Amino acid sequence: MWIADRRRILYTLLASGAAAVSGYGTAAAAPPQITSLQPGAPSDLVTLERAVSAALVTRSANGTGIALTFDDGPGPETDDILDILHDTGVRAVFCVIGRRAQEYPRLVRRIVNEGHLLGNHSWDHDHAKWKQGTTAAEYERDLLRATAAIRRAAPGARIPFFRAPFGAWGPDRIAARVGAGMGMTPLSWSRSVADWSPTVSRETILQRVSAAGPGEVVLLHDADDRGIQDRKRTVWATRRAIPNMRQAGRKFDVPMRNPRV
Repeated sequence: MWIADRRRILYTLLASGAAAVSGYGTAAAAPPQITSLQPGAPSDLVTLERAVSAALVTRSANGTGIALTFDDGPGPETDDILDILHDTGVRAVFCVIGRRAQEYPRLVRRIVNEGHLLGNHSWDHDHAKWKQGTTAAEYERDLLRATAAIRRAAPGARIPFFRAPFGAWGPDRIAARVGAGMGMTPLSWSRSVADWSPTVSRETILQRVSAAGPGEVVLLHDADDRGIQDRKRTVWATRRAIPNMRQAGRKFDVPMRNPRV
């Protein structure tokens, strides 16, 4: 069933022009020659999965600007982060949890309306599922459920990226391959500032963000996946980091898309 669904998703993405799929070129290209695959055969999974890129993006699109990415929202501090980005003219990626999109649909719409990019960050950031790993079919069900919630909040929204919770992509990066097969670029990071940890001070977060170099993808959090901790330290640090970095001659960009391997 999963192979049949994958064939359908890949063909639909290519034929509709909705997205470029890594490993198959642009949407205008001819559909992949996959009619010889027989669903259910052991070789199907290997053949089809190898056709989809599992490369993880860790650089900005132009290789010089710094890409800011925010995980685990939306949440109570997302408005504050968006205000800062609006005032400074910086675009960012928000890797959204489906369950939280369902809880905060207004914030998903604001993210989209203000020109930021979306990433699928799973349905509920299930710690056991993502840390221990699961099947390709279960990864797909999780991501489809999250995508549906995001698009209910913001109809027609594009979701160009997918980031696995904890950066846990599974054996042979199977989760990355599933996400890429759905038209999303697997997005990792080159700099984590550990703003999720209650032991990291706001001054340390500021120092770590400000130290980002050209082309880096910075991992931040605009919410807590369990809704327990606030992200006021991240707000404080982001408000100061962007002007500091600009003063030092740094520029900002969004992450690159659809790498080829």
